[in-house]
Amino acid sequence: MSGFLALVHLDGTPVEPAVFDRMLARLTYRGPDHQATWIDGQVALGHALYKTNAGDIPQPYTLQQVTIVAHVRIDAREDLIPALRSAGIDAKLDAPDVELLAKAYLAWGEDFLTHLLGDFAFVLWDAQARKLVAARDQFGVLPLFYAQVGGALILSGEISAIRRHPKVSAALNDVFIGDFLTIGNPLFYEKTNTAFADISRLPPAHVLTMKLDDAGTLTTRRYWQLPHDDPMIRYRKESDYIEQFHEVFGRAVKDRMRAGRIVVTLSGGLDSTAIAATAVQLVKSGAVNAELTAFTSVHDRTHPDTEAYFSALAARKLGLKHVIFVTDDYPLALPLGTLAEPQQVYQRGLAHEFTRVTESLGEASLGGYGGDETLWHAYLMDILRAMPLTDAIELFRWEWRFLGHRPPVGGWRRAFRRTNKTQWRGFPFPEWLDPEFERQHHFRQRYIDTHAWEPEHHHRLHPNAYTSITRLDRQLTSEYLEPTGAKHMVAAPFLDVRVNRFVLALPPLPWTEQKYLLRRAYQGMLPRDVLERQKTPLGNLVNSLLQQPGVEWVDQWQAVPELARYVRREAIPPLVTDQRSGSEMVHLRPMLLNDWLGRYRG
Repeated sequence: MSGFLALVHLDGTPVEPAVFDRMLARLTYRGPDHQATWIDGQVALGHALYKTNAGDIPQPYTLQQVTIVAHVRIDAREDLIPALRSAGIDAKLDAPDVELLAKAYLAWGEDFLTHLLGDFAFVLWDAQARKLVAARDQFGVLPLFYAQVGGALILSGEISAIRRHPKVSAALNDVFIGDFLTIGNPLFYEKTNTAFADISRLPPAHVLTMKLDDAGTLTTRRYWQLPHDDPMIRYRKESDYIEQFHEVFGRAVKDRMRAGRIVVTLSGGLDSTAIAATAVQLVKSGAVNAELTAFTSVHDRTHPDTEAYFSALAARKLGLKHVIFVTDDYPLALPLGTLAEPQQVYQRGLAHEFTRVTESLGEASLGGYGGDETLWHAYLMDILRAMPLTDAIELFRWEWRFLGHRPPVGGWRRAFRRTNKTQWRGFPFPEWLDPEFERQHHFRQRYIDTHAWEPEHHHRLHPNAYTSITRLDRQLTSEYLEPTGAKHMVAAPFLDVRVNRFVLALPPLPWTEQKYLLRRAYQGMLPRDVLERQKTPLGNLVNSLLQQPGVEWVDQWQAVPELARYVRREAIPPLVTDQRSGSEMVHLRPMLLNDWLGRYRG
């Protein structure tokens, strides 16, 4: 992905080029093809370009009074271009993405985001209105961070570029650290925090604005919400649903196939194989001109799985070149805390090598991320119980007519069982958390609230899928403390507004039950063994890693002084001698944080 940076001096003093260039230099590895800056007094914009197709042009990009830096892919152009022309703005179907972004803003002002589909993070400067606008795409596939410190506003797709500003401190955000230790993924609870006190994260589907004539007041707001009340799609025949799915999903996959060489990250499951089958059809039909390679990551000896077998079946059926990447040689060993923020990463060097190999195979990747959430099934019993009686009766009768038999409702046990949403049967709350640190920030209550979370709106037909889709930040890029990592774009067709709205408007049965939609849609295109394969979780990889030779250090690591404010080291239970508690991931978090604390200052 390309890198971008923006700096605004709120007091009106000119931006110092030397300071800005040092920050932008951090992003050179992201964009080796072209780097440029644009400085106009108190405003500076910079960009590092990674070119994957003809639509990737050098930035900063200026059109009339608007200057933009972005990483952006605009989808659904066949709908956007006519809308722009109706608004009096001439635009071509093959226009560069950043040009369409600028023209949409000129056409609709701040409402332009409601007209855009795709993956994007950008900063826009309107010189006439003396206003800065920055936004992230609807699902947050691309990140955007910002800091307002010492009379300056800094924005970038990388935390580390912002940290290079002299007024941004290295102080940590204790709430983020505590959420990492107790929840694992801090963004489950709060999407605005980062590991650093001075730096914030713009949530998905949000826009940030600052108008300098209004004393530099910064505001953020949500510009889009996944609809919860689209009417149910009512077709008479199953084939009509399948045909419409192929149309919607095909557009989502095609829009993400801009590069000349594309890697399809292929597991043996339905989500990634459906993407691969669609991509192959698009290439065969001439709709897309690209070289495809299937890429599968497997555990062979340390944590045996069947992904190699099923992915090979799919690749062979589709006629894809297939590369299998075995992860056994990447142990549970330090250093692990090499990311820009603490994360649950357990195999040293694996992410770097995974990135290196995939980038050698193509400029962009397609992956099945989000498929499980989009197709998350809910029992008909639970759906009917949440509806008004007349609506429940009408839906039940409609399902009976469509299926040709009485629809299975499922969920009888839960229907007659009292549930307590504050109880969670997953990972336990860690008792090694420092008591004073816990009381200061109420982490136990935050832990409870995380597992009791519900979205603002209830979806009538697919409540589980809607909850899962809306609760997470879907960032698909990784950032390391050192300037290294993935340049190419990772795209996920299931993280597409059109796909999600279509699936959420389907009748509950039969489409999401056991991913029936994919099993039917790809009959004849994928091997029968793949289509009939049941969902196969990866299992407890961490436990398998702890059973390998040479991991005794996991119980013997020495805490850095900074860890003491968060964790009671002596209270962490041994892991090598007690590998089957099911809580290994929880008890490894202090070690991961400790390693990161020893590295984050550089």
